[in-house]
Amino acid sequence: MTLISVSAFVQAINGTAVGLNPAHELVGVASVQNPKPHHVIPYFSDRYQSQLSALPQTAVILSTYSIDRPHIFVHNGQSASAQATQLFQWLMPDMPTIVDATAAIHPSAHIGKGSVIQANAIIEPGAVIAERCVIGRGTRIAANVSIRQSVRMGDNCVIRSGAVIGSDGFGYTTQADGSHWFTPHQGGVWIGDSVHVGALTTIDRGVLSDTVVGAGTKIDAHCHIAHNAVIGNDCLMAGGVQFAGSVTIGDRCVFAGQVAVKDHVTIGSDSVILSRAGVTKSFPSGGVTLFGFPAQLHRDEMRFQAKVKRMVNK
Repeated sequence: MTLISVSAFVQAINGTAVGLNPAHELVGVASVQNPKPHHVIPYFSDRYQSQLSALPQTAVILSTYSIDRPHIFVHNGQSASAQATQLFQWLMPDMPTIVDATAAIHPSAHIGKGSVIQANAIIEPGAVIAERCVIGRGTRIAANVSIRQSVRMGDNCVIRSGAVIGSDGFGYTTQADGSHWFTPHQGGVWIGDSVHVGALTTIDRGVLSDTVVGAGTKIDAHCHIAHNAVIGNDCLMAGGVQFAGSVTIGDRCVFAGQVAVKDHVTIGSDSVILSRAGVTKSFPSGGVTLFGFPAQLHRDEMRFQAKVKRMVNK
């Protein structure tokens, strides 16, 4: 594990240490929602204020304003967070590559450093497994799949041809001059057991914590799951479903074709989203059937459409 002192870190990101021991050592970047000891934790919004007291004492908060505990002050939070993420990526040590003797790997497939391929996994022609990945027992990676670094996949998964898992998400910070600075993504993708991912589907890696797809979920072709999304267990997604960043989906939800879900929206368990609905607000209680744009309860949308039809026919 590579360590960096607070004094060196502050100098690297052009920040100011407030009440911190300059020799205190840091090992990476984490999020407020998933804090870790000896990690830098970006904190730029009051909506997480209630969680500050639960953060590990050895964690160091990166903030754009003063708070009632030791922290590192920065003027541009997004830029500093991007610099911090990139710094720890450069310091990441190499890990050994482990391939089980029962795994079947085509000669044209590529396995990156530090990856683990478990028993009876199948890696087909042209597939690329990047660094520090885990492919579970009996999982099948089809031809020309691209799995980027730090993707962890459970047992008996099926990833169909052309899927891309763990690519960087659409994360940019607009600078004062109007240019857009890419935010490095340090998180990975965590996929549970028995997940199926359709052809040409993309699942982006998280910025600080992992993008998550729960066990038993089945995803059709041409779907997209953006960075930091958390998808529950046993969900179904038909072709063309699109999730923006940081959505939270409960268990056993069904998404019909071409549904789109806005960023930071929460949909509770056992919900059904009908074809081409556009979900722009949260339905955290779950057990709902949604339809239309903006998506609302199915019965309400049907009443609305009936009223519109009557008005048009007058």
